[in-house]
Amino acid sequence: WLKQRRSATPDCADGASFAARGRSAWNFRPTRMFDGAKAAANPGGDDSDAPIFAARALPSEHLGLDPAQPLRIAGVAAANLSVLAALCSGDLVRWDQCENVAVSIPCGRGAEISRVFLEPKGFHAIVTSCTGDSWYLNFQSTEAKPLPKLKGHQIDAVSWDPDSTAGSTRDLLLGTERGQLLHVVVEGKEKVVKPLFAFELGGVPGAPE
Repeated sequence: WLKQRRSATPDCADGASFAARGRSAWNFRPTRMFDGAKAAANPGGDDSDAPIFAARALPSEHLGLDPAQPLRIAGVAAANLSVLAALCSGDLVRWDQCENVAVSIPCGRGAEISRVFLEPKGFHAIVTSCTGDSWYLNFQSTEAKPLPKLKGHQIDAVSWDPDSTAGSTRDLLLGTERGQLLHVVVEGKEKVVKPLFAFELGGVPGAPE
């Protein structure tokens, strides 16, 4: 099932991402495929100015949200036919384009979420807040799990391991707002959290700017 879902049929692979606006989001869908050989052979062709993408409104109820509540997205990431959005309310919304299903996932109610990181395979996601709290979400789960060993670290960047599996992130390299690099392995919870290096910011190692 996983192989079939992740290989994706061409009919499913026709969207990209969305961003918040009022009580709706926006879904961007290709209107034509880019033909590199054709463009090189005919750089001034008639369709060279035709738009590649078109945007359409995506109502809140399509994402499983209350349409009476304002839709404010704090962060969004897209990978492998899925979109993960973090709302300012502290909830997550995971939208699978192939199945056209949106799932709302509680995550740190009231937390001021700052970033969302989604693995290119779509297996794993890490969400971080401005206050240094972080959560982990597996694609097979509807529960965002706190990462207490990362508390106090506001994550700014994640380098994913290409050898990850559905159950393990394998070796992650995390960069924090204070200039630290961390080696992290998550298998349901933090299995490894190891400081590797701290850049000097403002003359103090690992200090905020």
